[in-house]
Amino acid sequence: MNTVHHLTTDTFTTAIEQPGITVIDFWAAWCGPCRAIAPQFEHAAELRPKYRFVRVDVDAELWQTERCPASQRVRQRLTELGLSYLARPVPTAREDRTELETATGVRSIPVLIAGAAIIDGELAILDYLDTHNTEPPDAPEQRAKADKAKRRELEEACPKLTPATH
Repeated sequence: MNTVHHLTTDTFTTAIEQPGITVIDFWAAWCGPCRAIAPQFEHAAELRPKYRFVRVDVDAELWQTERCPASQRVRQRLTELGLSYLARPVPTAREDRTELETATGVRSIPVLIAGAAIIDGELAILDYLDTHNTEPPDAPEQRAKADKAKRRELEEACPKLTPATH
């Protein structure tokens, strides 16, 4: 079974430069026809295993900071849903967020721009993602990968303590 891969700005060029035929679906979560064609696109991927089928979300932008736990949870959910997005770094200091405020009208993070919608705050973003997207079959696998990466990061940051010898 051929799967549909979701590309980001970081993976797009590499994917289309590979030899062979790549079929690209440029889509947006707010676009009814885009959502309607999704099952047919996935079916076409199954029928044509020699071709590479990819999707690119043309509208999603996540304004966030790397170390913000709320931003991390939103990025994790976007990954679980297989959604591509453009990550826009935001300064940690609230008073330095003029670019964010100009683009979205708010200074808090995270903020997701999906089409014409500006969704502010972790809970609102997660709710929006869950009501506008269907969880793909590999979401549990994505969660397991993320959990493994978190464990590895914690183990590196906090080495195991050796028992004290008396």
